[in-house]
Amino acid sequence: MKGNNHILINRWSHIYLGALNLTDLIISKMFRKAPAYREDCIAAFATGQVKAEKLLERYSEAARYDLNPEKVWQNFGYLVEGLHEEQLINDKFYQKISGHQQSWGFEEGPSKGPESRSAGGR
Repeated sequence: MKGNNHILINRWSHIYLGALNLTDLIISKMFRKAPAYREDCIAAFATGQVKAEKLLERYSEAARYDLNPEKVWQNFGYLVEGLHEEQLINDKFYQKISGHQQSWGFEEGPSKGPESRSAGGR
């Protein structure tokens, strides 16, 4: 397993038991896009153990391997909107992410959520 991308729970001779760190847990949940997961991710981010730039870096890396990267980037925009609403990220980071909204499929900004086109927004 790679560096700090997991938390060691126990290791035996042929078995390694680990858990995802909060950054990778957020990524895993946001790839699945359920609204409840967004709230879980906001709560995880609020612990202060996840840095916005590191999350963006890891999310970018993981999105490259997804079959539908546009969809997972839409989900990230939806998360960032929630983090901004809760004042957990600074305006500079929010603007950086918002600047990519068109390429992620948002017509009017991240606040419309990941299903904005097909479900008519929030």
